[in-house]
Amino acid sequence: MAPECAVVFDFDGTLTPKFHVSLFNVVEKGVLSEKYLQETAILRNKYLPKAMSGTITHKEEAAWLSENINIFIKAGTTIDQVKYALKDVRLRINVVDCMALLKYKRIPMAVISYGVYQFIEIVLKNNHALPLINSIYATKLEVDKETGKIIGFNPATVLLPTQKGTASLHFAKSVRVAENKILAVGDSLVDSLLGSLKENRFGIAEDETQLKRIQNVMGECAITQDFSPVINWLIRKIENKQAPL
Repeated sequence: MAPECAVVFDFDGTLTPKFHVSLFNVVEKGVLSEKYLQETAILRNKYLPKAMSGTITHKEEAAWLSENINIFIKAGTTIDQVKYALKDVRLRINVVDCMALLKYKRIPMAVISYGVYQFIEIVLKNNHALPLINSIYATKLEVDKETGKIIGFNPATVLLPTQKGTASLHFAKSVRVAENKILAVGDSLVDSLLGSLKENRFGIAEDETQLKRIQNVMGECAITQDFSPVINWLIRKIENKQAPL
């Protein structure tokens, strides 16, 4: 029997507290020397304002990701260094409880992120959440088997914000769930395509300013530090069969 719905989550700032900014940010600070941190800062100043305003282009998204990964390659970063840098990253309060509830209800879940597959996998594993997730859609690094160094990434796995909708539909199809039964949870304008229908998209905000920024692309929003509002929204959507479910 097919599941009654599927849930897709953004990762950075959604499943993790906003103060981390992103797993890229955590890893950069944990493994890069000052020289390379200056290079990542230049990239951030170049692309982040456009990402936050929703004006970044597909080409710029791809360039930002590629240039960031190339800095790790130049720095000789190893996957063990990455694991150490991410060891203290915790998911938002109640995230694992939310996932466990969905797993109990046999509702498939995916993480769809403009990030790195291995970074996400490491943090989910450290938080005992990896077995709860069905799929991760994110860029996969290529790692040298002997040295453990990051040597590149697989272009076929690149997931840009503009592709989050396509990835959501791919996941839904893989678990035999209709497009209008995808529930999505994000935290920014780059999640405007996450899931499918706007009314089936929930947004997490840090404050009133962020709330106003995302409310036009979300069906519902909440200012929150934990995942309780998300759990309540999902329960209403799933159990009450609110339209369009």
